Amino acid sequence: RVRLPDGTLLEPKADGSVAMPDGSVLLPNGTLRQPDGSILLPNGAVKLPDGRVRLPDGSLVGPNADGTVAMPDGTVLYPNGYLQMPDGTVLLPNGCVKLPDGRVRLPDGTFATPNADGTVPMPDGTLLYPNGNVQLPDGTILRPDGHCILPDGTVRLRDGTTKEPGFTLPELSVPGFGERPAGRGMVVNSDGSIQLPNGAVKL
Repeated sequence: RVRLPDGTLLEPKADGSVAMPDGSVLLPNGTLRQPDGSILLPNGAVKLPDGRVRLPDGSLVGPNADGTVAMPDGTVLYPNGYLQMPDGTVLLPNGCVKLPDGRVRLPDGTFATPNADGTVPMPDGTLLYPNGNVQLPDGTILRPDGHCILPDGTVRLRDGTTKEPGFTLPELSVPGFGERPAGRGMVVNSDGSIQLPNGAVKL
């Protein structure tokens, strides 16, 4: 739940997100999608709609050749929206959180049970793979490097071009998927609640 400065409590939707009065959406993983399309990240940086990241000091960081955005504090933003924190925690765009020990916390606060092969099934049928790939229910595979493999085997590169089935993509080298200091006006309280810059509190 989120408590607004006036004391109003906002309940989360079924997916765990909370719609704020200003049009922003707080996801269960602590990211805040703002009405202009930018995303406030827990480290205080802001992902802009054009893919660049504005750091807490105001400087801008653009994507590397592989599509990742590496921030000075060790945080890495992947083209598929994964945000890897310096401690190894990975925030997924769907609100799930992959902890350094491999467990995945779902938006409702429960933990997903991994399969024997290391994949982690999500309630909607999505599968998370140990190498960072995400298989959607329709069979599409999203890679952390931004490339995707469609159900028919066609490969869509992160620049939007497509390659025939069987095209070989480079091997993935994604490090393994807490409580951290929040930035940009966000404060993590000792009880685990998060105070947002507008004064609202995520309980």
